[in-house]
Amino acid sequence: MTGGWPRRLAFLTLPEFNLFSMTGAIEPFRVANHLLDQQWFDWTVISPDGNAVVASNHVRVDPDASMADAVDADLTIVCASWFPERHGTPEVLRWLRDRAGAGMRLGGVDTGSFVLAAAGVLDRQEATCNYDVLDAFRDRFPRVAVSDAMYVAHERHVTCSGSTAPLDLAVTLIGQSHGEQLADRVASHLFHQRFGGAGRSQRGVVHTASDIEDPRLAAAIELVRDNLAHPLGVDELATAAGTNARQLRRLFAQAFGESPSAYGMRVRLDRARQFVLHTETRMLDVALACGFEGPEHFSRRYRAAFGVSPSRDRKQHRPRLTSATFPERVG
Repeated sequence: MTGGWPRRLAFLTLPEFNLFSMTGAIEPFRVANHLLDQQWFDWTVISPDGNAVVASNHVRVDPDASMADAVDADLTIVCASWFPERHGTPEVLRWLRDRAGAGMRLGGVDTGSFVLAAAGVLDRQEATCNYDVLDAFRDRFPRVAVSDAMYVAHERHVTCSGSTAPLDLAVTLIGQSHGEQLADRVASHLFHQRFGGAGRSQRGVVHTASDIEDPRLAAAIELVRDNLAHPLGVDELATAAGTNARQLRRLFAQAFGESPSAYGMRVRLDRARQFVLHTETRMLDVALACGFEGPEHFSRRYRAAFGVSPSRDRKQHRPRLTSATFPERVG
């Protein structure tokens, strides 16, 4: 199989984008060209206005063109990172809708999926994004069938998490275009162990990365994450995980240096911060969704963890959504 989709790619870089994720999505195509001994795959880097874009790690990237001057592409991938709503302007969303309307496929890496969803091109489709903000993505865009897979590659659009997931997605696209033999050669050239398909859960990768070998500890962690709104006590958690409270405390202390209760509180606060920074969900609803007794309890714990109240954190890190910044779609 040769000459398949995609061949021409475009990467729309938004301010504060994840440079590691973008280069991970590009590098396999460079290697594929090298192994094919021809410039089969081609790509351009775009910014909204054609000016240089500063990534989240402060590296400055000069684009090839602005959105207005960008040529057609088989696949246009939105590259974003923290707080994508700051840069999903009406112009960006309109440009993406126009590309989709013209039959061009779109993609998103890291939180680029937020921008695609705001443009309305992911409605009634399966999509994913970075694991850290997956819950906020699900809450913010109920019309999207949100998956926790490493990446989702469908006929219309592709989306994936951050870190090395874009690399895995790119290798998969190369396989679709030129066959699995080339895809495996590209992965080998990059010393990249493929995750094993789009269906691989991000949660599974996170756990594997944490070297969680004890099945009782792994089960307890799953229970903590699956019961954030109604946290289990240590005794309940231990029984459900097939151990006792004393042993469970020892396992958590060895793995994380904290008690099961402290670990659970940290996970709940991290999830709460997703909602605070990436949604307009009321603080009362955030508190209840994350297992806190009410706004006062939530605010006290949040301030202790992050040094600022939830409402002030939201105000400081992102402007309130307006028609000029990441507008909510109508209709």
